[in-house]
Amino acid sequence: MVMLQTKTRARELSNKPIPYKLMFTQSGKAMMTAIEYLLARPQYEKDFDDDYSDDETNVTRALAATASLLKSKNYNAQTIQKLIDDNSLNALIQNLLIKGIDESINAGDHNGSVDMMKAYFKISLDFHSMGYEEFAKIGDQLFQTYQGTAEQNQRILKSIFEGKHLDPEFERDFEERKTAGLGTARIFQRGIVKAMRGLLNYTTDKKYLDTPIIILGAGPAGILTARTLTEIGYKNIQILDESGKFNGIWKISGVNKGTINNPFNINFLGIKLPASTGRKGSGSKLLRFLDQVIFGKKDMNGRRMKNYFMQAMPKLIKAKVLSIKAGDLNHEVKYRDENGDEQSITTPILINSLGLGHPTDLMAENAPMKTSTPNKAGSRWQIKITERLAERLRDKNITLIGLGNSTIEMLMQIQECNRKGFNINYKVLSHYPQASVENPDQYIEFEGREYRVFRDLEKSNLVDLEGDIPAARKAYMKALKDGNIISDVVEWKHETESKITRIKLRSGKEEDIKTHQQLTLTGYKPSEEIFKAMNISLADDGCPLYDYDGEVHNTQKDKQRTFRGYSLIGAIRANKNEPNALVIPGIMDALPKLVFNTILRSIDYSN
Repeated sequence: MVMLQTKTRARELSNKPIPYKLMFTQSGKAMMTAIEYLLARPQYEKDFDDDYSDDETNVTRALAATASLLKSKNYNAQTIQKLIDDNSLNALIQNLLIKGIDESINAGDHNGSVDMMKAYFKISLDFHSMGYEEFAKIGDQLFQTYQGTAEQNQRILKSIFEGKHLDPEFERDFEERKTAGLGTARIFQRGIVKAMRGLLNYTTDKKYLDTPIIILGAGPAGILTARTLTEIGYKNIQILDESGKFNGIWKISGVNKGTINNPFNINFLGIKLPASTGRKGSGSKLLRFLDQVIFGKKDMNGRRMKNYFMQAMPKLIKAKVLSIKAGDLNHEVKYRDENGDEQSITTPILINSLGLGHPTDLMAENAPMKTSTPNKAGSRWQIKITERLAERLRDKNITLIGLGNSTIEMLMQIQECNRKGFNINYKVLSHYPQASVENPDQYIEFEGREYRVFRDLEKSNLVDLEGDIPAARKAYMKALKDGNIISDVVEWKHETESKITRIKLRSGKEEDIKTHQQLTLTGYKPSEEIFKAMNISLADDGCPLYDYDGEVHNTQKDKQRTFRGYSLIGAIRANKNEPNALVIPGIMDALPKLVFNTILRSIDYSN
């Protein structure tokens, strides 16, 4: 273990009691992890005022929190030594705290930044006064050990979401944070990249910018991740995608001709995506947004701005990923190339952003509507109703199973066709109780469970039904008014020859619905087989196991807690504990934490 030469007297940790803060005990011991503290600090500490840099308790807590975070992630001792020797730990701490307070939660710029910088400088001097072993221990004196549990990760997300800045001047920050959503972000500022790049610029040895990085998937998550890393300065990045093209599912006409479900404006490195209105074709705005993230921003006249980004996007390789063998900064990816030949490639840094969702299992024990005919479900994905298809469906009957955003997209199309005179009949089958269907904005208690049809932006599961978007709400309300939503459905069975969908209601009553075209739109997620092939372990509840920054857990005994350098972002990490991970606001929230870990892992690798 490398030890530092002592330059000044080591700081004595202060356990000064803070009785007015519930997250600390009377003895000063934190009832949380250091990561939660760093990412949601305004909830636990007083405001950053002019005296912040002289507050011994706050300064020592920041030092202990940084030590605890680095230890929990098991970064190489030489990595920390390098940062200390290059006098860049003040940049490290600045990145952690400013990222957490100002940018990851997108609460705006705080006037306390200058005062915090005084504290960071003070803290960085302390690192020169102790050896690495002493430094690694100090976090244990104050904070809980971070182990990457679902409970800890949920608490981190919740604390950021609920954290309220103590200065009344920033009351708007709290309101924006609430409407941004749990685990989501409205803004990914250029300041984040500058902070990351600043960390690198402090360090004299730049060889880790040549660290090989492979990104799996060229959808929105892969695009935003690749763009961020190239802007920081990484030069050796490759992207593997089965189609060999950017944009993921959004390059499919039936998707990009529809709508996006984002309820607020997005700003990624100065490139803006307007909030969805639910109008036909608003998905094309997302394509324009992604185009500019890939190739550079356009000016008011639609011309590409020169040198908007530092580097071009990384090389995109057409390859179908077959499996992953994760290791310790050494990960093997097996894939099938464009000629159909199986190949393999190894990399120290692997970022998995694949969209590998399959339609949910209709026979699953927890399926809200059971069926004995899963092979007769019809289309499992929303379709585009062209003029030709609308003519075929004239005076026919469509049955839509499920009440999510894909169904709403179909309702908007069907109702538009009917305004043109096609007279397409439709029914929507839902497991929601009738009171909930009739009052979609309200929480309804029914048989010991709480239901709400429309998403609640104050709790913000953005993948729930987009009733806050005007056109989507209008389509739902028309279907409800016309009596086309059937509630309390517990079973369905499709009979192809008679063109009947037979349903059973919660009351036990059975009904037959005439069905010429059926769509079963009940959601998508990776199967257990896919997770196994991707070397991702699952918890007992079926959720993938990863850290707050997306680094994948290694569940083998006597091994390191995570597969160092193997991280997830986007749809592959979405689950009931982090449902917004697959939407762009969720991706932008995850990026700073994932990229920060990527930087330190690349330094680990270079050492």
